[in-house]
Amino acid sequence: MSTHEDGTPIRFKVVPENVEYVPDPACRAFLAEQARARGMTLLAYADWVGRMPKSQLHALRDRVKAGAVTEEEAALYYAWCEVLSVVVEKHQSLQRGWEGEPDRWM
Repeated sequence: MSTHEDGTPIRFKVVPENVEYVPDPACRAFLAEQARARGMTLLAYADWVGRMPKSQLHALRDRVKAGAVTEEEAALYYAWCEVLSVVVEKHQSLQRGWEGEPDRWM
């Protein structure tokens, strides 16, 4: 489990169904194409993107910043960022439970 800089426990939950909330219809269509190219459904692809290692995202980000990508790779990075913004939910512990009780999350 991750922790916030103040030590508060944080957990992340991937909700692939939220991919429908990606605001850009062209981005959703591009994501559907990418999913089909991998032989996946859009929900499975959104789940995969939500769980992909940050190192993979950051490697593409660094190449985009350096201008060393094709238009399709730049669009892929944009789409991945859009998906991550809607399918990954961050939960933070509001307060620690009493001894033997679970933490309370929001």
